[in-house]
Amino acid sequence: MSFMETATAQVSKDNLRPMSAHSRRLAPLPALGWITVALVCALGLAYAGSRVDELSGDRESFRRAREALRAGDLQAYRELASGLEDYALYPYLRYDYLRPRLAQAAPQEVRAFLKSYSETPVAAPLRTAWLRTLALRGDWPNYLAYYTAQENPVLQCHYATARLRRQPDQAVLEEIKQLWLSAAPRPTECDPAFAVLSKSALWTEDLIWQRIRLAMTAGETRLAAYLGDRLSPAERPWATLWITSHDNPAKALAGEDFKHDHPIGREIIAHGIARLARTDAEQAYAAWRRFAPRFKIYSPRSCRRDPSDGVSKGERCSSPLWSKLTSGDPLIGQVERSLGLAAADQRLPQAFAWLYSIDASVVDAQVQRAQLRLAIATGAWTDLARWTEREAVGDMNPLRWRYWRARALESTGHAPAARGLFQELAAERDYYGFAAADRLGVPYRFGHRPTRLSTAEDTRIQSSPGMVRARELWLAGYLREARSEWTYTVNHLPDRAVPAAAAIAHEWGWHDRVIFALGKVKAYDDLEFRFPTPYASWVSESAARSNLEPAILYSIMRAESAFFDQARSAAGAVGLMQVLPSTGRLVAKDLGMPLAADAKLYDPETNIVLGSQYLRQMLARFDRHLVMAAAAYNAGPGKVERWRPQGGCQNAELWVETIPYMETRRYVRNTLFYTALYEWRMGKRVKPITERLAAVPPRGGTATMPITCAAANKG
Repeated sequence: MSFMETATAQVSKDNLRPMSAHSRRLAPLPALGWITVALVCALGLAYAGSRVDELSGDRESFRRAREALRAGDLQAYRELASGLEDYALYPYLRYDYLRPRLAQAAPQEVRAFLKSYSETPVAAPLRTAWLRTLALRGDWPNYLAYYTAQENPVLQCHYATARLRRQPDQAVLEEIKQLWLSAAPRPTECDPAFAVLSKSALWTEDLIWQRIRLAMTAGETRLAAYLGDRLSPAERPWATLWITSHDNPAKALAGEDFKHDHPIGREIIAHGIARLARTDAEQAYAAWRRFAPRFKIYSPRSCRRDPSDGVSKGERCSSPLWSKLTSGDPLIGQVERSLGLAAADQRLPQAFAWLYSIDASVVDAQVQRAQLRLAIATGAWTDLARWTEREAVGDMNPLRWRYWRARALESTGHAPAARGLFQELAAERDYYGFAAADRLGVPYRFGHRPTRLSTAEDTRIQSSPGMVRARELWLAGYLREARSEWTYTVNHLPDRAVPAAAAIAHEWGWHDRVIFALGKVKAYDDLEFRFPTPYASWVSESAARSNLEPAILYSIMRAESAFFDQARSAAGAVGLMQVLPSTGRLVAKDLGMPLAADAKLYDPETNIVLGSQYLRQMLARFDRHLVMAAAAYNAGPGKVERWRPQGGCQNAELWVETIPYMETRRYVRNTLFYTALYEWRMGKRVKPITERLAAVPPRGGTATMPITCAAANKG
């Protein structure tokens, strides 16, 4: 249910923004008491209100001009627009007029618009629409004149076509080749350029195979089949076999098609084994044993144990790569990685041996996560201590990796080394930092540092054209465009100025934009900005009604939507607490609360009431177990039931790390971490994370099972 923020990390002298000393905290000012803060806020708002009122007439005229244009009343539009040339939002009026009339527009009119408003967010969409218009006209000289780098493949291909018409040189063909080398099908607008490529010297079977590889890696079998038809008759069967190995790997690998060694055949074998391993790693390994010799994997030397690696002879001999030759095919790494990951996911007895056999060159974050989860799930602390000797790679969370190294060292008799790591980690403001602090019995380090802004920087940003436009759009009721304008402005600011923009968004209540902006420049220490407490009365009332802690509700909202009340996830969950409409209707019915339409879920109060009640239901279902309830809120209660241990209770900290879904693992950890932060923000006692980690009872059991579950959480 988590809302994933999708926003891309991206003219007037009037000072339109209210000046709040509490929110702004300008560097020259000393710390202010609450009474002083309230007084300054009141004075600032009064001042800003007077400045805003000066533009209220222009703002109303702007709204009326837009309405007239949409109604087709051009005379009224022109009369209203004529008095707004100096108004901050005039570019939007010009865009609204010109965009639907581009088919009749003259190039000089478009050129004037793009020149005048090049530093506004309406310039790029108008240019894109204009390029499409020029392509429809076949006006390639003007297309070249107006073209700037575009991400849309249709526009890119039109650009290639235009360049071919002007001068079909080698450089153009090389660019077309790169356009053609795509894992996904390209639009038909690319066909003219690709036709020229297919008649050039760049068109080879090797080029076709390059794209087939891309397509098969992406699972685009229809594209691969189309490309296979363009191969020579001798090569074509290999493309067909590759598709078969993707769709039915067991059948393909058991057939006679691989009797003779072939470079493409090796790639197909590796692909088929990886596909088969996803569902049956043992069957995939059996196939690998048959094909291994042609990859030059096995050497004549006997299978011996290397005492230094801690792997037994039995483990080594059962490994598909117990005696690799240095001259082996590079595909070996891909195969051993696929087998190791699949065996770990399927909890096979061979999983440890296969993970050990993975060559260091292909160990990535996914492999490290598999090593960690397998070791934790099985209590293999010695193996985890060995694996974590290597630094975290890729996007593996280094704090998570180091924390579990410390746990592994602690569990294998290396207490002093473990304590040293815990002490380093306890200085971090992070879930694992807090967990390390709990191991040591020391307070959490919150490290709050308010954003400090210079008066000059603050004034410059708040009066910048983009911020003025964003505020005027917001006050005029155009929230989507206001947020777009703000984001566009922030993405064009130097890093030093971004905190000032974040402070503006904080005053406007755009808390998700504050979090986005500060994250963009890695300014993580202002906990007031990054963990706000809006909707206080509704949160308090809902918490009391649902018997929940306000800090937990804030934590869920922060994790779900970052406080953007119009948030909508890919799954259709909406609002502050990301409530699915189907869930919202059921909860509303239980409460006897009318829900006239699903759109009502965007209302903050309604969303908080229904979301908190649903969370209460999850807590009731899982015996007030916050970890399980949070997992259920994110992934659904049915999945949590399936994830419960079999046969006995499980340490909750270990259970969280073995949740199959990466998103849910992160969500549960963030819920616990954010709850502690919100307790601190609200001046409450900060309950140690370990106090919320009640042992997870087995299927059919409850969290209140005495003795056994209490013992499971020790250590």
